[in-house]
Amino acid sequence: MADHLLEQTLSPAQADLAQYYQEGLQAQTPDVTVAEPRRDLDPRLVELLNLDPNRAPTRDEIAQLLSGNRTDGAPIAGKQVQKATESLAELLGLDAARVPSAGEIEHVAAGRRANGEALSEAMPGSTAKRLLALYGVPTKRDASAEELAHIQAGRRADGAELRLAPLAQALSATRARIGYIDLCWSADKSVSLAWAFAPTEAERNIVMQAHRDAVGSALEYVETEIGRARKGKAGRDGHDPGRIAWVRFDHYTSRPTVEVPRIDRTTGESYTQLVTMKVAGDPQLHTHVAIPNVVLTEEGRIGGLDLQRLEGCIKEFGATYHAYLATNLRRHGIEMALDPETGAARVTAIPSQARDAFSKRTRNGTEAARIYARGLGLDWDSLDADRKVGLAKQGIQGDAKQVKQDDQSDWPSWQRQARELAWQHDSVLRPEAAQAMPDRAERLEHAFEVGRDLLDRQWQRHSVLDGADARVAAARALVASGIEGPQDISAVTRAFAQRGVRHDGQEAGLIWGVVTDARGQEAVKLTTTLHAAREEELVALAQSAAADRSGALAAGAIDAAVDRSDYDFTSEHGQKQRAVMDRLGQGGRLEVAIGVAGAGKSTLLSPLVDAWAAEGRTVYGAALAWRQSEDLQKAGIAPERQAAMSVFLDRATRQQISLDRQSVVVVDELGLLGTRQLLDLLRLQKEHGFQLVAVGDPKQCRSIEAGAVIDLLRQALGPEAVPELLSTVRQQTEQERKTSLLFREGQAAEALARKREDGTAQIVPGGYREAVEYVAALWQARRQANAHDPAYTLSVSAPTNADAREIAAAIRVHRRAAGELRPDQVVLQAADQNDVAFDLPLAVGDRVRLFARTNAAYPDRSRGIIGNNGSVLEVCAIAAAGVTLRNAQGREGVVKWDTLRDVESRRIRLSYGDVLSIDATQGLTSSEHIEAMPAGTRHVNAYKAYTQASRHRQATYLVTSDGAERQEIMGRRPLGDMRIIREADVWANMGRNLARAPEKENALAFLERARDVRHGAVRALQAGLQPAEQRQAEGLEKTTLRHSLRRKTVAEQVAGMAQGLRDAVRQQGGVVAQLQAAVPRLREKVEQALGAAGPLFREMATRIRQRQEQVRQERELAAIRTELLRARKAGWQQAQARGLAASEPEAVAEKRMRQEVAVMSGAELHRVAAGWQADADRRSRENQAASRQTQSRGPRLRM
Repeated sequence: MADHLLEQTLSPAQADLAQYYQEGLQAQTPDVTVAEPRRDLDPRLVELLNLDPNRAPTRDEIAQLLSGNRTDGAPIAGKQVQKATESLAELLGLDAARVPSAGEIEHVAAGRRANGEALSEAMPGSTAKRLLALYGVPTKRDASAEELAHIQAGRRADGAELRLAPLAQALSATRARIGYIDLCWSADKSVSLAWAFAPTEAERNIVMQAHRDAVGSALEYVETEIGRARKGKAGRDGHDPGRIAWVRFDHYTSRPTVEVPRIDRTTGESYTQLVTMKVAGDPQLHTHVAIPNVVLTEEGRIGGLDLQRLEGCIKEFGATYHAYLATNLRRHGIEMALDPETGAARVTAIPSQARDAFSKRTRNGTEAARIYARGLGLDWDSLDADRKVGLAKQGIQGDAKQVKQDDQSDWPSWQRQARELAWQHDSVLRPEAAQAMPDRAERLEHAFEVGRDLLDRQWQRHSVLDGADARVAAARALVASGIEGPQDISAVTRAFAQRGVRHDGQEAGLIWGVVTDARGQEAVKLTTTLHAAREEELVALAQSAAADRSGALAAGAIDAAVDRSDYDFTSEHGQKQRAVMDRLGQGGRLEVAIGVAGAGKSTLLSPLVDAWAAEGRTVYGAALAWRQSEDLQKAGIAPERQAAMSVFLDRATRQQISLDRQSVVVVDELGLLGTRQLLDLLRLQKEHGFQLVAVGDPKQCRSIEAGAVIDLLRQALGPEAVPELLSTVRQQTEQERKTSLLFREGQAAEALARKREDGTAQIVPGGYREAVEYVAALWQARRQANAHDPAYTLSVSAPTNADAREIAAAIRVHRRAAGELRPDQVVLQAADQNDVAFDLPLAVGDRVRLFARTNAAYPDRSRGIIGNNGSVLEVCAIAAAGVTLRNAQGREGVVKWDTLRDVESRRIRLSYGDVLSIDATQGLTSSEHIEAMPAGTRHVNAYKAYTQASRHRQATYLVTSDGAERQEIMGRRPLGDMRIIREADVWANMGRNLARAPEKENALAFLERARDVRHGAVRALQAGLQPAEQRQAEGLEKTTLRHSLRRKTVAEQVAGMAQGLRDAVRQQGGVVAQLQAAVPRLREKVEQALGAAGPLFREMATRIRQRQEQVRQERELAAIRTELLRARKAGWQQAQARGLAASEPEAVAEKRMRQEVAVMSGAELHRVAAGWQADADRRSRENQAASRQTQSRGPRLRM
């Protein structure tokens, strides 16, 4: 690691200039980069680590420091040393990816290794007991004969079922000694290009110094967060703040990594060696900072870094660096902007084309190696592993025209690449534009608005966020506004809590609470009032619709429909289908069912559709996407009554389809819908009264939008009211059905073990390219093996559209060799639905996928839809005006290029169709399926793993990249952990990834959990564990969470009007009081004079009182309308001043707002007034609490 950190990426002359301009230290030798210790290092740490802050340490000194020692190799005095441990699998010679055999258990129980060899003398005698403890045998005694029999049979010691996943994890578990951590801050590519192409050395070093200063500022913040020596076990007794040391290494270029397949000569095991190429690569300013795992407190106590806290802060540290970098560069007049996609500080003068072009060589190290080898007259792919590694380490430039043997920055190559792009760079410095930082209030207001937009993007996809997400959004917002210190992050986050957030473009209140995570640690979670309100409304509408049983089918109607069908429901699975069918048909106006992939949902829906039609009902079908809605045709729903959900909702809203109580709407793939979409559908149901039947599986691909709707519906209706069909008939063998369902249950390790046994899981040695080529070859082999079967179909899925394109391009090579493709006729400038641009060579015979519902002209001169988003069609002809396509039904039509062209980018929305993304394959069925993961399994969770693993009838083949898996393992391990990565580690990593089931929590579920934890904290408070004032000072209001759900957050300026409103109401109340006092006297006199007319006058008095109340209410509402109009006008004026509102004349805006306020009901106006009052009361409580605020004593959202 020391060698990697010390690699020089500047020429000696450039390094000398950098040292001159930055007044830095001198490197120990000219061929290494400068290792710069912390310049203000605490003198006590200087002595403790033997680290001189005014001298660059040598290679050996750095190596000792990274190993957890002093620079002279001596132990660090007073530092508790954590011993490294080997895994049980290594100690005993077991394969962690499978259950030990009976023979292996027998050997281990007898005190030997799994193969019968004697244990090492250095091995502890408790090793065997450690293994048996994993099966449930107490370590204090030996296993009984009965327990050993169970264990040898592959069960737990008590005979219960054994789970492979936790066993494999325990077998491979090791503990490394963490001597240091390596934090790396990397500038955006635009900043690196501004540095590389600066016209003068002075400007180049201005940019570099801005980066260095930003890293230094971020490190000071890091010290406050992880430089804490914990007290007690796992920090249960708190922590003491302390000082830390670091050594920083500035690097100037990116280093591609090449994956070289190898074979272990001792074991014969295939593996992948990761080699960092000695290549200039692309300009990339980045700084590695090695921080020894040492904290020195003020009292002199020595502890380790708070690495647990690091996990939750790492993104915030990165965002803080970018905020400082933007602020530093603006001081020199360089225009900076926030990149909303990456959160990075971007130089606006650098075009996106250049940013992307100068990243390509880094992204593909293997391609860079091929280019270099060709320059030497060699074929990289034909070299053996040793030659590849040797060639990579010599010095690959990645450019055959500029062959060098060093790893130093290659300005001539960069200049030539810029000329090829026709990019002429000029200075980015604009001294005349340099401005002083705006005052704090202005900066924080700007950051608040930007941060709300950043959070809005997340609220659209998640109902509940981590508290750290709010701080990251605040830190990124400060990239746009400028930062003075970490206190700005807290100020912006506090503003989110006090003033609310933006959600779907609406103002919403922020709700936060403390929950306990899976590790038993307290964590802050967030949601919004809008999420909670939507979910409450959805639950209420669902309950109301389900309670209405007026549309239930009679049992005889379903029996008759089943008799008319060709389906047999007498088998065990068929009986389960029939039970679900009866529930859906005979229940309320809303019925929901869960069915696993291949459960035969279309089969059980078909008789229901027939029965509804027999009663004269109109049946519609909808799903998230058009292609999925087409599957409902198998259930008997007419094509003209099928639609994508967004289209169906739009048509219904516009009354383009007729919905009434005789209508039935069937929703497929329910789990893909978000809360907002299902709520819109339930609102339509309430309005029109139609029957709503929904089926789906919460364990396949999940919704992109916020909300887990199946969980919400189970909460609304009760779990017992949502039947589940958990058996499948898609797979032809019990072995395949079992393996598929293991993936569904998150038992990926067990599923992978079964696939290893039958040879359908493959770890391909090498990197991305090797995995892609393996998948293409496997595709061809499986087609050839099944060429005799005309009904055979083969599908391929990949995690991303980019992966799908790469694999499809490799498959084209095989198809062309087989004579299935003609020569390429055109190269399209294409793009996918995410606006990712690429070139797409096209030939007759290609299979292409559509990204939108597409019209075509047919030979009979008619026009119509030829395919939808996700449809795969064959290219029959290519012409200047368009392309002739053939769909799955065999119909051919001409599609104009303009029909496929994106309106804004003008690129063609088309891609290859031999491989689809995992999301696009949901609902697809084929004879065999290939699960291709060329970039590794890290982007595939349990939901997508199950979707992939359940597409087939006969077999599915899982393929991943060994190099990608090993790179992920390196990144997942604690920084500084240099343990060898073995094949068992790779299988365990795959099992971990494919078993991940990221929780998509609903707001109501979070609030229920948070309420429980909060109540628990109150009970602990009574025992004196935490003062109530601390909770209030940290923003945890004393009102109930249910009340918080109903309360709306209003704009800050409106709160000040509460007192004026109370005064107005009080004046009206005085008048009413006088009138009310007069009424009894008047009634008494009238009754004395005209006793006979008493009833008449009593009625008159009642009417007077009613009129008085009416007048009072009208005046009160008039006062509220006046104040509300004034507030809205003030808000509009402020928005206009900041350019945040649409431009319109003030008179027009006032008229519009007056009309909006005029049509508001009395109830709505009273809710507004109540909100003002609640806001004023809350501010009063906060002001009182602020005076009593004490230092925070627990993990809370820092506001």
